[in-house]
Amino acid sequence: MDTSCPPIEAAVRFFVIDDEHATLSILSRNTSDVTLTVLHETITGEVIEADLPGLVASPRMEVTSGEALILLARVAGRIVATQIYEVECMPICDIILKPRGGFNLLVTQERSRRIGHLYQVDVPATTYNIARYKTIEEAELTC
Repeated sequence: MDTSCPPIEAAVRFFVIDDEHATLSILSRNTSDVTLTVLHETITGEVIEADLPGLVASPRMEVTSGEALILLARVAGRIVATQIYEVECMPICDIILKPRGGFNLLVTQERSRRIGHLYQVDVPATTYNIARYKTIEEAELTC
């Protein structure tokens, strides 16, 4: 484990559709020298990749229970942090990603609930409050 690099941070904002499906977006909360790579392995085996340099949000992703998300953080091309997750869409739980291994990566999970035409983000006490309410259009752009 690389102890010279401070912990890498990311937030996952998600909305559970049903027992099998959800949407989510990942926000990299890092300095510009850190690139967070998100690898989304779908049920069909397709791998979708997104690079998030610095403080950037990923495009919204549609996920299904059983899929994998792998997060890799790089500084100057060197991997300094990683985390592997399995997606589990459970409407009654406040997390959607089950950790399967990794190091030096702090990931918070923020559940969104729809209230009329607005989204409310439930923010745990240990999570930064990015935004409490967003319109659906803003949530789709930033969430």
